[in-house]
Amino acid sequence: MLQFDGIILLLGAPQAAQPPDDPGSLIGQIVPWAIVLIVLLLIAFFGLTWINRRLKAPEHMPEDVGFTLEALRKMRDRGELSEEEFLKARSHMIRQVDPHEDASGKTDEA
Repeated sequence: MLQFDGIILLLGAPQAAQPPDDPGSLIGQIVPWAIVLIVLLLIAFFGLTWINRRLKAPEHMPEDVGFTLEALRKMRDRGELSEEEFLKARSHMIRQVDPHEDASGKTDEA
């Protein structure tokens, strides 16, 4: 018995760590925790990957144009659009991007 500032501490004899009787019991204690750790690491990895993709995604998606210039060219080449329809659609798409520019690439200077 040891007294320190009015507090009595009981110190018992330290007991030596005894090896487990069955080596399988130690494995039985470690394996479940190792599996839990691996699962938590996988969840953290996929969660951070998802967050990273969300942060790098554009703020808002552009309005659905429907066609790209490349798609219009392919439709014209297959004969699905006439040259006149192609030029009209192309000029419309260009005006959506830059209202001051016409289909010929010239800017309006008014």
